[in-house]
Amino acid sequence: MEFALEAGSRSVSVEFTCGGGRYTVELSDSMMLGQAPLSGECAESPVTLTRPITDRTTETLSVIVDEGVDWTATPTFSDEQFGADTALAADCEQFSVIYSAFTNADYGYTFYGELDADQWAARIDEASAELEALAGSAQSELRENFEQLAPLVSARTDQVGEILAPEIQASISAISNACDANQTPPILRGEFGG
Repeated sequence: MEFALEAGSRSVSVEFTCGGGRYTVELSDSMMLGQAPLSGECAESPVTLTRPITDRTTETLSVIVDEGVDWTATPTFSDEQFGADTALAADCEQFSVIYSAFTNADYGYTFYGELDADQWAARIDEASAELEALAGSAQSELRENFEQLAPLVSARTDQVGEILAPEIQASISAISNACDANQTPPILRGEFGG
């Protein structure tokens, strides 16, 4: 839908409510802007979704909810620059590298046959050690998430080609959501395919 931007604004906070299920809200074309759409579970209380506005931001708002779900989006514009948390940004960047390593190990073994079991295990061991180190050194709110994720990963190091099991995805999603809200989304760097 059209979403008129207030002249001179440099950020916008959207108070968003929806009646049930999950939502995704995107201002302009997030991929083109190097930003992230914001997602979550609908709740009774409104959530505030803050986004930067640049000279490339277009006047379009996209909302994805389940069919028939009512929602509202009320914007408040500001001439203040969107302030990304630098510590969170650094932790998100480090996590991107580790998450990419786990993903590439699984894909390289399971889907592309480029890795054998020993190569997969060596990659998983290295990425697991990096995750443990990040859990100990993180300076942002994500430290607790990394501390929770590390033992979940360690418990699966014998599951060749399947480190990223569904039970791990909830922890990864929580990390990704925090990075997305900071507009420093994790970027997976694929090694195989494409």
